Amino acid sequence: MRKFILLLFLLASTKFTLAQTDGWRQLRLDSLKHHLASDSTWIYRFKIYRPFCAIDNRNSFISQIPINLRGFQLGIRYKEKHVFGFGVYRITPFSQRIFKITKPNNEVLNQSLRLNYTTLFYKFRLLDKRFFEIHLPVEIGMGRARARLFDSVREVIVKSEELRIYPAGTGIQLVLKPVKWIGISTIGGYRWVNEGSLKLNFNGWYYSFGLWLDLRQIYRDTKFYGFKKKQYRREVKKVLALPAN
Repeated sequence: MRKFILLLFLLASTKFTLAQTDGWRQLRLDSLKHHLASDSTWIYRFKIYRPFCAIDNRNSFISQIPINLRGFQLGIRYKEKHVFGFGVYRITPFSQRIFKITKPNNEVLNQSLRLNYTTLFYKFRLLDKRFFEIHLPVEIGMGRARARLFDSVREVIVKSEELRIYPAGTGIQLVLKPVKWIGISTIGGYRWVNEGSLKLNFNGWYYSFGLWLDLRQIYRDTKFYGFKKKQYRREVKKVLALPAN
């Protein structure tokens, strides 16, 4: 009888100890899960203001001659829908090469062009879907242009002029996102330029193709999946590996 009572006592004690251990283990697992959820909320939190930067590579035409402009944009993104900033653009060395143009009197001249300008721009995000975005950019700026016409037959400079220009433009940008942090960006728009007496007809369409990267999303995913979630899994394994008594 005593042995039977002792056996029942040992079984009850063991069950109570196991229940205490399992309860502590579950509390620890719940705490780790809560901390992971808190970290996720903080990492992916909404920000009213955040920085914006982009490399802009534009293709266009001046006097029916194809040119390429490279630029850099820097600004502030507000509430994820509005971007305010400035851009700096310069005509590429390829576009500064000498072109042959034919005047109305059939005179053939060599033309070289240099161009750079700075703009203030605003971009509105019209749509933001999982696999694509649509933005509406507008800009206005100021810069300098220098053009030279050279008669290679007579070896004389027919015309050389440098003056200020005032470009303005608007367009539409489409971003395709097969992955949420990387995609392809394409922009098309129209440019107006007050060019004074230069008369090179800077007005015209422009277009651009390029790589789109969401550096913020890359940083967030790296921090959460690369560090926080791995740390959470390591802690869970430690808790599950603890002895039962």
